[in-house]
Amino acid sequence: MELSPLAMTSITNFLLSSETFFLTGLLFARHKSPGSASYSWQLVMLFLAIAALIGGIDHGFFEIQGDSLAREIMKYITWIFLGIVTFLLALTIIKQYSQQSHHKILYLLALIQLIVNILLIFIVNNFLIVLVNYAPLMILMLIFNFINLKKGSGSWSMIIGILIGFIASGIQAAGIDIFTPINRDSLYHIGMMISVIFFYKAGLLLKTENPYRK
Repeated sequence: MELSPLAMTSITNFLLSSETFFLTGLLFARHKSPGSASYSWQLVMLFLAIAALIGGIDHGFFEIQGDSLAREIMKYITWIFLGIVTFLLALTIIKQYSQQSHHKILYLLALIQLIVNILLIFIVNNFLIVLVNYAPLMILMLIFNFINLKKGSGSWSMIIGILIGFIASGIQAAGIDIFTPINRDSLYHIGMMISVIFFYKAGLLLKTENPYRK
């Protein structure tokens, strides 16, 4: 029996989730202090894995039934988890690259961004809100890593992982569906499977000490 594009989207979502959970486990197994950039990054990976899992369940079991309350709930849960990923990404950037004296105000701004994002998800009901929320922070992470390469606090792994993610997102946004049953969404998931490998390698290089512990 030939797989449908929607079934392939669900399968690639589950594959992405499984891979990310595995890599997250490897990060959790490493010693690090709570409150460190490395600790926040492993949470980024964890919530990304959960979001991918929920997305796979949505595409595989709810979307095929058409518009329904259950499908709406699954969609909102996925978007909220991606918002949490963005919030944790902000915390990683703050702990890795900003001065400790600026942390409190930056944490507050990150929290406000999370709250506003969740409110807009329900008000606007468009995936564009998710993209607009995380894209600037990914660009910021890319820039910080690039300019801090010589200092040792930036990494090529993070840069490559982010660039691959952007390429995958571009393929998805461009609507490239020429490899049926592998459609634009499946191609995005496959691209992210490559990207998270580099995210894992980058996580090994982040600061492991707690900036508030003397």
